[in-house]
Amino acid sequence: KSVLIKTFRDVVVNFMDPTPVLDTVAPVIATVADITEYTNVNESLLVTFVTPTATDNVDASVSVSCTPASSTLFAVGTTTVNCSGTDTAGNTGTTSFDVGVVFAPDLSPIQSVEITPGTIPNGTVGSTYNQNLVASTTINGPYVWAILNGALPDGLDLSSETGVIGGTPTMTGDFTFTVFVTNGTASTTRSYTMNIAPTPAAVSTGGSGGGGGGGNGPIVSGTGSVGQVLGASTTSTAELLKKLKDLYKLLFGLQMKVAQCSYTWDEDLSFGNVDIDVKNLQMALNYSSLTTVATIGNGSVGHETTYYGNATKNAVIKFQNIFSNEISDPNGVFGSSTRAILNNLCKTN
Repeated sequence: KSVLIKTFRDVVVNFMDPTPVLDTVAPVIATVADITEYTNVNESLLVTFVTPTATDNVDASVSVSCTPASSTLFAVGTTTVNCSGTDTAGNTGTTSFDVGVVFAPDLSPIQSVEITPGTIPNGTVGSTYNQNLVASTTINGPYVWAILNGALPDGLDLSSETGVIGGTPTMTGDFTFTVFVTNGTASTTRSYTMNIAPTPAAVSTGGSGGGGGGGNGPIVSGTGSVGQVLGASTTSTAELLKKLKDLYKLLFGLQMKVAQCSYTWDEDLSFGNVDIDVKNLQMALNYSSLTTVATIGNGSVGHETTYYGNATKNAVIKFQNIFSNEISDPNGVFGSSTRAILNNLCKTN
């Protein structure tokens, strides 16, 4: 019994002790490594990071907040992020780290393309001809092929999507022409000369080798429309630029088709908007190498954001310039006429 009484007395004394133990230990905030992001657009960048956690000697959990917070815009340069957490006893723990946004306009990878082979075989009137031109490059397609100058022999065509020169020649002679290939990011040309010889039957009868068909149309489209884009020769810079713009329209449509774009937009978008439709717009524009929002950092492929900044505006202007015949004012606003064209391109794919 004495033991029980002593134990009870000890409990009462401890319970009424006027000097309880105080919690004076601050929470420990996990450290965060400095962050460096790159952008090829000289503007603030949306940076996302994981908010650090805290451990405390008494409290089971401590909330941590950071300033500036994750998923906010960080100016080009270095910004210090300060994080803190306070436990129920009023003890505050802190940590900090730097977020660096580096403006690097020249960090895009060097991209080049070369047409091979260097020479192509000659042909014969009446004999099937097939020669595959290849775009040897450091980047992916799809590509668009065209004849910029000169003309293929009658009966031969160049596929705009595969780069194959094929058909059956119908006219003898020497033919010189320049082939152009692009994927919107890199482009090049190569000149070829080929001879089409007469067939033995044509020599023995002295025949003329046929009527030549419908002229010297240099290109046949896999979609049935490219053949009307580029003529047999280029006579001026203005004519060449017009042909290239028409070719880029076709390339943009082909890239939308390959990417299977399926987005639609019902509302206008412009600088400063924050919306999921902006992210969808960036993704659609990134499907084409002609309208890439950014090559690194926010807005690049896989890093599209909901913020309509200068990078998005500039990409929209690129799109509007490609379709300048349909869009009179390339101002970077994703308005009704711009929406209608992109909606139609995505809908048809």
